[in-house]
Amino acid sequence: FATVEEFRRSNVDKAIKGVYDVIVATKPQVVFSVSPAPDPDYNFKTLYADVRKWNEQGWLDVVIPQLYQEIGNRSNDFQTRLNWWSQYNYKAALMVGHGYYKFGDGTSPAAFQSTAELEKQFEMTRRNKKVVGNLLYSAKYIPMNKIGITNKLADLFKNPSVIPFLGRSVAPAPAPATNVSITGNTLKWNTAGNIRSVVYYFADLAKEGVVLAVTDAKELPVSAAGHYSVSTINVDNLESKPSDVVKK
Repeated sequence: FATVEEFRRSNVDKAIKGVYDVIVATKPQVVFSVSPAPDPDYNFKTLYADVRKWNEQGWLDVVIPQLYQEIGNRSNDFQTRLNWWSQYNYKAALMVGHGYYKFGDGTSPAAFQSTAELEKQFEMTRRNKKVVGNLLYSAKYIPMNKIGITNKLADLFKNPSVIPFLGRSVAPAPAPATNVSITGNTLKWNTAGNIRSVVYYFADLAKEGVVLAVTDAKELPVSAAGHYSVSTINVDNLESKPSDVVKK
């Protein structure tokens, strides 16, 4: 090695790849993730963590950068860091870590004294096609509900969410739902195997739909006029193609 820094990064690389290889060989259903600092230079030069390389080599299933700063932060602007990580996540699924603990904390910047900051951050991640999910640090702050932040969270996530496929396929791929139909106010369908169903509702097919339910059942009461579609999802969270839409 030409420098001690290269030596250190090489050893960290070996540790990360070693963990990944053991998981794949012994418990492939386990998802391997890391949560790096938001600044890639800090990771690389100070922590000797070449996270970009790990993503590119496929040694991570999920990367969760700690984007705990506010939009407009001078050194770690939320949007700037989000753009960087979405450019260099490569083979790793990208989730965003949010600084939930900062909301309502008197020592935090002014942006975290309003629930609007969380809504803006979620909107940025929703528009970013690389982002597959959001994580909040940490869960113990959810019941505290400072400045009504948990009420805002409940409003933003009033519909169920589908956990994305993040790792390797262990279970058989789910067979699509069949015989999807509406009789009266009941949506019915058939499935096969150890799978769950995801029901989508579209008020307007020209617009984005919403998840109505994630369920083990094979029927669901529906009352709203519009269009419905059903997909299936297995234990790995691998989702089938959606069914053709049916109209109510």
